Amino acid sequence: MTDNPLDRDAHETHEETALGVDTVVVPEKGRWAVDIIVLFADGVVRRRIDTYPTKTHAEISARLIKRGAERDLRGPLNG
Repeated sequence: MTDNPLDRDAHETHEETALGVDTVVVPEKGRWAVDIIVLFADGVVRRRIDTYPTKTHAEISARLIKRGAERDLRGPLNG
């Protein structure tokens, strides 16, 4: 394993808490890809989620993924 957080294996898990999350929609080979970007204290991890045939589908997916990830960051509302 390297010390560069961007070189981490896609299946590697983090013991530390994420500080922030964002999603981006990028064009790729005639389709639209959704990437998730997670900020940790020691670096940033960017992973491809999936590709979609239209930009609208990708944007909907990106919004839902971001909402779910942000909910996990905040923890339970009543806890």
